[in-house]
Amino acid sequence: MVETQDDLLEYLAERMGCAMLSELRCPELRSALLRAVRDIPAEMFSSEQWREALDYLLRPLDTAGFW
Repeated sequence: MVETQDDLLEYLAERMGCAMLSELRCPELRSALLRAVRDIPAEMFSSEQWREALDYLLRPLDTAGFW
């Protein structure tokens, strides 16, 4: 059984070496981020966490306040 975590975005930021969540949206990290997401067991996070993370990561940059 996989241990569940509380926050997918925080987990990804830590795994990617990002000091801030907004760095996850950096276009230069997109390929590495996709690989990291692919390696996470789906059951490690709740459906709500997956929806929130995907909403944040996939929304257009101009609406996320990215740099």
